[in-house]
Amino acid sequence: MDISFEDEDYEAQQAAILSPLAIDKIENLSEQILSQEELDKLVGKTGKDLQDAGWTFGGQDLSTMEFWMNYGAFSYTVVFDGSVPESDWETFEAETGTADMTVKSATYNSLGDATNVE
Repeated sequence: MDISFEDEDYEAQQAAILSPLAIDKIENLSEQILSQEELDKLVGKTGKDLQDAGWTFGGQDLSTMEFWMNYGAFSYTVVFDGSVPESDWETFEAETGTADMTVKSATYNSLGDATNVE
């Protein structure tokens, strides 16, 4: 916070601050992305099954029943078999609303919370 992005020598200042820090561990996060084969095994599981396994919700498109779910450091697009009436979209809660719905498909989306490396 002591330096400004607008400073011409921002990168040099940043390097001076960070260079004394030791790197204790380097992880290749891409090795932790679930394969499509592993994601295909989710088909038929319920929303509750996923939540019980540690999956969390990050967003949704109820018109397509796509949910952006987080698992580990990544976000995946999970499509549930079901529908939600448009009149209920504003009050829909993914955690309870998908509990009994089954997974239709799941695909890798993007890096999610990269600080969640367990």
